[in-house]
Amino acid sequence: MKSREFIKEGGVGSLSVIDAHTLPSTYTVPGLKNQDPYMQYRLGLAMASANDPEKFDSESALGRNVSVVSYTPEDEEILKLALKLIGKEYSTGAHRISTDSSEEAPDVNTQSPMLSKGPIKRNETTQDHQ
Repeated sequence: MKSREFIKEGGVGSLSVIDAHTLPSTYTVPGLKNQDPYMQYRLGLAMASANDPEKFDSESALGRNVSVVSYTPEDEEILKLALKLIGKEYSTGAHRISTDSSEEAPDVNTQSPMLSKGPIKRNETTQDHQ
């Protein structure tokens, strides 16, 4: 098979007659680029929420912005220095969106729903298998 047989880029947004007949109800979305994975993800979430639009936020807390997690004060210092290297100030170039430490969410049950029955006692009877 020659490449010209499967690469048919005759025009902008057009399909060959054969391709158009094999793809059922296929759409393109102008302004939503294939090279933008974040917007592909957001479109998928919007499609999943289409029947319940109140559950959909047009943008997440992270948005398109780079996200950095600082586990230690040293990590935070590295972030400050890196921001300075690219011409940004820490006070205006980074916005904390979480708590200072990792902890359970308030609605997470931290107690087992099962009642404790205490330690399991070992059966002391032994049998010789000789």
